[in-house]
Amino acid sequence: CCPRHSPAAGFRRTEGKCEIMILIFLATFVRVFLLALQNQNVIGGHYGLAVLTSFFLGITDVAVVLLVVEGGWESIFYVCTGGAAGVTSAMFIHRRFIQ
Repeated sequence: CCPRHSPAAGFRRTEGKCEIMILIFLATFVRVFLLALQNQNVIGGHYGLAVLTSFFLGITDVAVVLLVVEGGWESIFYVCTGGAAGVTSAMFIHRRFIQ
């Protein structure tokens, strides 16, 4: 999953780093998925769905920030990959089931 960190990492926490990176990927995936759906809600004039999606976006915003602070610079790959997977999934789901 994630590369092991050496004991010489100093003060940084190394236990559970792989789990943090997986959570970063998942949180970013959900956040970007919701952002893409939110764009479609706004374009389509779906006020109720836009309000509901905004609450979930707030939750994912906080989760991503807290997790990335824990993961540090190593989390960049997982944030980018989660975002790419989230936006393409949202595009597929919206075109397949919502339009």
